[in-house]
Amino acid sequence: MCLGGGVTSNVNPDANDFSNKAAAASAAMQHGATTARESLIREITDVEVIRSMLALLAISVLIGILLAGLRYNGAWLAGIFLTYQAGALAQLPWLGTAYVVAAIVLSASRYFKSVRPMNWHASDFAAIFLTLMLTASMYWTQDLGRSTEMVQQFLTSIIGAFILARFVTGRPRPLTKQMVVTLAIGSAVLAVGLVNMRATGTWAADHRLVLEDSDASTVGLTQPIPFALVASSLMALTYKGIYSRVLGVVCLILVSYLAVVAGTRSVFLSGIIALLVALVLSLEGSLVRRNLLFLPIGVIAAVFFYDSIPTQEIQGQLDRLTGSFTSGPTPVDASSLERIHLFDVALSLIQDNPIFGVGYGAYGRYTFQDYPHNVFLEITSSVGAVGLTIFLLWMFAHVRDLVVVFSKNREIGVTLIAFSLAAFLQLQVSFAFSTAKPLFVIVAFAAAMRDRSMAKYLNKKRIEVFRPKLIQSRTVGV
Repeated sequence: MCLGGGVTSNVNPDANDFSNKAAAASAAMQHGATTARESLIREITDVEVIRSMLALLAISVLIGILLAGLRYNGAWLAGIFLTYQAGALAQLPWLGTAYVVAAIVLSASRYFKSVRPMNWHASDFAAIFLTLMLTASMYWTQDLGRSTEMVQQFLTSIIGAFILARFVTGRPRPLTKQMVVTLAIGSAVLAVGLVNMRATGTWAADHRLVLEDSDASTVGLTQPIPFALVASSLMALTYKGIYSRVLGVVCLILVSYLAVVAGTRSVFLSGIIALLVALVLSLEGSLVRRNLLFLPIGVIAAVFFYDSIPTQEIQGQLDRLTGSFTSGPTPVDASSLERIHLFDVALSLIQDNPIFGVGYGAYGRYTFQDYPHNVFLEITSSVGAVGLTIFLLWMFAHVRDLVVVFSKNREIGVTLIAFSLAAFLQLQVSFAFSTAKPLFVIVAFAAAMRDRSMAKYLNKKRIEVFRPKLIQSRTVGV
């Protein structure tokens, strides 16, 4: 009670203090939540910006190749190898098809303007018969839905690659070099984008090349890597000029890192074997010996590059690869066991349907995969002994084309042999035949080399001779 008529306060000071602290805590929590929300929004925005930039990068690569092809026709062939990677990086599945259509229109228009006659060869006829056989198998297939999908994929791949490679115009040696250089540079640029878009946090992501929020196939993303390894190595070891060598080494480092990140055995099996064959053939022809002194520079650059990468970035992939190659005669990894199962299923189907097979694409009806990861088993189980015979004739005709090209021009022959070997080896351990665009391109390109309009330039190269007062040129036979 307060004397003098004052009013007595019933407010507890402790209660006021508690209320103030609660209000302050609530304000702090609200501010923290707002800050966290703003941070999350900024992070999401940054991720979206990065994805948009990577998509723009992938689109720019294919557009750049199209534009480069207007001057250097061989660049259009290299783009065929990169369509799946670019489409996955841009998250536009139709991007590869759009590129092929645009390249075919540009190449065909230039071909018909040149009025260059096309001579038909055995590999062309064999490819046509094989295409007809696989398409006709839809009439006796045991799963029409699957067959329709696989045949459509096959026709899209082989028709686009065949037309583009067969209708290409120009001289063989420049065309081959343009294809090699464009493939090496394009693969290196896309490798940077794929590594930056790589997902993390799961076992599959830590051991394979898996893209963030994308259903792109890990195996499909690795398809051009062996060819890029060969192309970069050929640039570094066989091409003249310091700029070509340096560019080859840089591309080789970037593509090699992507190969390790991918963690796919088919990349190393096909890439390394094809590269060794190319180097052996090049050494015999003195194509590599002139650049062997440049090799230590590349090794030193690679050591410094890999030393700057955190060990945990590639340790998972290295462990998976070494485990896969050192598991002994009895495979223990899931991938090898799956392949053994797929082989057994294919052999059973061949025994039951030896002449015409079960129909192309129907293999997936009997197991969890649409193809047995081996091209011989895939063809035989799909279209039987008849289809296998046509396929072998096609491969034999292609080998004959390679021998003819190699006998006339070693440099071109080495490139085509290495690419063909890489494509063929890939089909023995992975990839469906319907997606073998690299093989289709090389087979058609080798056949184009034998056309009379191109064959006359196989054993010649043009050497420009510059003089102080008079500029003239002359052609020297090799």
